[in-house]
Amino acid sequence: MKTIEIKHLYNRAGFGSIPSNFKQYKNTSRKEVVDNLFVKHTDNQPFRLNFDIPQNIQMLPKEEKRKAIKKITKSVQKLNFAYIEKLANTDAFLREKVTLFWHGHFACRTRKSDRAQKLNNTIRKHALGNFRDLVIAVAKEPAMLDFLNNKQNRKSHPNENFARELMELFTIGRDNYTEKDIQEAARAFTGWNYNKQNEFVLKRKFHDYGEKTFFGKTGNFEGTDIIDILLEDKRTAKFIATKLHRYFVNDYDNTSEINAIADVLYNSDYNIEETLKYMFNADWFYATENVGTKIKSPIEFITGLHRTFSISYKNKKATFIIQKMLGQVLFLPPNVAGWPSGKKWIDSSSLTLRLKLPSILLNNGEIPFYEKGDDVDIAVKRGKGNRKLRAETNWEGFMEATSDFTQADLIEYLITPKLSATAQKICQDLTLDKKQNATVLVSLPEYQMC
Repeated sequence: MKTIEIKHLYNRAGFGSIPSNFKQYKNTSRKEVVDNLFVKHTDNQPFRLNFDIPQNIQMLPKEEKRKAIKKITKSVQKLNFAYIEKLANTDAFLREKVTLFWHGHFACRTRKSDRAQKLNNTIRKHALGNFRDLVIAVAKEPAMLDFLNNKQNRKSHPNENFARELMELFTIGRDNYTEKDIQEAARAFTGWNYNKQNEFVLKRKFHDYGEKTFFGKTGNFEGTDIIDILLEDKRTAKFIATKLHRYFVNDYDNTSEINAIADVLYNSDYNIEETLKYMFNADWFYATENVGTKIKSPIEFITGLHRTFSISYKNKKATFIIQKMLGQVLFLPPNVAGWPSGKKWIDSSSLTLRLKLPSILLNNGEIPFYEKGDDVDIAVKRGKGNRKLRAETNWEGFMEATSDFTQADLIEYLITPKLSATAQKICQDLTLDKKQNATVLVSLPEYQMC
């Protein structure tokens, strides 16, 4: 397998390659490299964090309520930091990359960190399994039942929120269903709830056992029947294939490639692993137009720096603050549609920060910021703040891992092969100082691409 193909595969299936990948797989077949991803890099290690989360805070006196909100905020940051650490350090990077994809697909916002953790573990468990199992498991999670109001969905007063988003965002896509379909689907999910142990329960007295008509079919349907009917429609496979293509292949749709992915997904009974193996083995996956053409999401950008340089922070809140600065905070999607992608990640402010951030972090620099109540107000442009983020880089580990790299190897390892004229000139003028060269390379716009 060519070096550029190895790097491309590891950029898309993970968060960037490591030097040993090039040495290990340079003369190995593509199928063998892809198969190895699914054998060695998919272990399921769930979160096991404990949280002390205050309950019923609205009933508390003002001062106790303020303390409770602060404790909740800290628990959200604790979970966020743990997720970044997992992404940056895990050997099971393929499962984590796919989990991150589903984390955005099934976007859910909750201040209950124990429920957010449980949902994330459920997604991780099914991330490479069967899409039907994944959808059903997510639909039964307390965090999702709360977020999309299905806890309030009762026979006497159906709540259509979950049913609508199930179709629009999770399965078949917008404009492929009617308002009547939404109403009937909502009836099928009435009574879906959870108990005090955060376990799914069907509250039978709230469930509508009447006959429903959905997508032209009539029966005494319940929630899983609705999901089955949606999956039987190949438009669902096409919708999921489109999102997989945009995430792993290219921000711009290619109809023939998407249709091919949809065929594999549908004909394999929605087997996610089989579908991804097909994608990663396809010739078009490595085509010139698909290599080095995607803008890294903020999480991919941060995680890639961490994995390459083993960056650590004296203040663990740092990663949370940097995510906020760049516009993607894990567990806190902007809305039910999840985070944007592609060029939407970049504006004048975020691009400036992206280009400056590697140099700051790799030189043990400081990023000033202000804290205001339970939120964070970043003050980078003003160059001052009441607190500062301090980073440390494991240069010794980086130098050892790349000890036999030439300058050409270093360039190929760190940045996209599609270099601008300016980047080419900078690469030509690199010194013999590998540390300085690495810092220069990851500060180029080309490092923002994968």
